[in-house]
Amino acid sequence: MAEEFLSGGDFNTPTPNFANLDPRWNRVILIGEPNWVLTTIHQLHLQGFAEVGDWGQPLPTQNPGEAIAVLKRPRV
Repeated sequence: MAEEFLSGGDFNTPTPNFANLDPRWNRVILIGEPNWVLTTIHQLHLQGFAEVGDWGQPLPTQNPGEAIAVLKRPRV
């Protein structure tokens, strides 16, 4: 889970490819320092924006010390 990522993720993992995503879905993307990404996910949960478990696992980007997490929701 996210805690595993923070304990030493592989920062050479490629950034997810968003080019072929289904256009019927909206996505919210957080990119930043791993602790900030996790903190923001929890803050958004406390504000009623989204459940913590609705977010994809934060993944390392190509930039050292940077993570990306995506929330995917169907369009209504």
